[in-house]
Order: sequence, then C-alpha cells, then structure tokens
Amino acid sequence: RRRWFYVVLVLAVTIVVFGQSRVPLMFLVYPCLILVLTEIDLGWAALSTLLVALIAGWYTVHDRGPLAAVSNNVSTGWKAAVLQLFLATAMFTLYLISIVIGNLRKIQGELRQIAALHKLVVDNSRDIIVLGDLEGRRTYVSPGIKALSGWDPADLVGRFVRDVVHPADAAELEMAMRALRAGSEGGTLEYRARKRDGDYVWVEGSLRVYRHPSTGRPIGFLNTVRDISERKRS
Repeated sequence: RRRWFYVVLVLAVTIVVFGQSRVPLMFLVYPCLILVLTEIDLGWAALSTLLVALIAGWYTVHDRGPLAAVSNNVSTGWKAAVLQLFLATAMFTLYLISIVIGNLRKIQGELRQIAALHKLVVDNSRDIIVLGDLEGRRTYVSPGIKALSGWDPADLVGRFVRDVVHPADAAELEMAMRALRAGSEGGTLEYRARKRDGDYVWVEGSLRVYRHPSTGRPIGFLNTVRDISERKRS
C-alpha cells in the first residue's frame, strides 16, 4: 500500500500537469519521481517514469497539455521530441540520484560494520578504554569498567578522572595530565582506583593524547586501563 501511494501520487500529478495547457507545470513531475526513488527504489521510479511517458504521450498526441500551448508553427514531431527530452532528463536525474544514494548506503553499511566490530572488541576486552578532555573529564568509558570496579559507564562519564583516584596517587595523575596539556604524547602510570563499594584496585593507565583529525590540535586523552592487582600482590 505504501508503494502504491507514491505511484498514485505520480499519476495524479502527471494527469494534473498534462491535463491542462494554461500553465507549464511539467517540472512538478520531477520531485514526485525523486520521492518514489528515495522512498522505494530505482525500479519503482523507472516504472513510474514509464507511466508518466504513457500519460504525457497520450495528451501530447491528442494536442493537449503544456506542449499543446506551443506555437502552431511547431510540428507534432518537434513536440514529441521535447516530450522525449523531458522524459530523458527525468531518467538521467533519477539515475544520478540513485548512484549517490547507493554510495551513501554502501558507506553506511561499512560504518555499521566498523561500529559493530568496535563494539565487539570493546565489550569483550579486559582492558578499559577511557576518553576524556585535557582537563581530565571523561567523555566515554567502555563497559569493561563494570567488571573491574562495579561502576556503570554512565556513573563516570562527565566526572573527572581524579574523582576516583586514591588521594596518595592523585598528584602523580595530575602531573601526567599537565604533561599532556603541555604537549606530551603520553605515558604510563600506576595508581589506585576506587571501586563502587569503596575499596581500591591497582590499575595501570596508559595515557595517550588524541588530536583533532583536521587541525591536528590536541583535544583530549585516551586512557587504556588494566587491572594489575595480581602483579602488585606478587
């Protein structure tokens, strides 16, 4: 039913356009055909173009429609040529738009695959990935944080890294963040992170700065956090 609605819309507009000769409204057919293409597919747009050709051809042969208003000095053959040009332009426009839509859908499919692969890796990694700005405020925390500390990612996003760091280790972490702001590419440090139940767990954080893809300007940090409690106990 949804498909037939758009086809009926094309038919109705075509009949209105070619059923009168007072106002040249042939251009109104184009957006209707494009609507069929974007909402359904190229096959239905081609079918709709064929129906437009049949209706427009019938009116033109019977000397009716916008082309009938052309001077009588113009032969019927020339009027038919103008109609063919109109239909060819419509088909060429639909073809170009279909190429663009096809490329966009291909890119979207590739992006979905990349996103699914990223989610698979992040969700099943024992390491925790943390993104944040250069002030130390988190913007992303991977789901692995739940198994390590009991925190949900939403509990930590928007909060500063130092909020869950042991007071004795906060100064070292702050020095590392200052180094990133000063132009350092990153480093590795060990510190104690507070769990949701109030206990602390030893972790190793590998801090790296990340840059804006266009300007290359440092805009945040990437911290890969790993549980090193067993190493500390050894």
